[in-house]
Amino acid sequence: MPTGLDAVLSEDALNLHKEYLKKLKLQYSIFEKSIPEISGKSIREISKMRIMERDEILSLGRNIKSHELYFNS
Repeated sequence: MPTGLDAVLSEDALNLHKEYLKKLKLQYSIFEKSIPEISGKSIREISKMRIMERDEILSLGRNIKSHELYFNS
């Protein structure tokens, strides 16, 4: 019996979410390359930093974590 998103999303929709996660990770890696001080930092650590793109980075990080939480469970 399906659980979680499997119960409400089609196989195509799940694949779209997986592709979206890849896109988010790519965007985040671009930030890591352009702002090396965020590399390897947690969302909590980044939230305390004073960098111009902080809100966008935090949003990406939270989206990645929520998608990974689902797909890794």
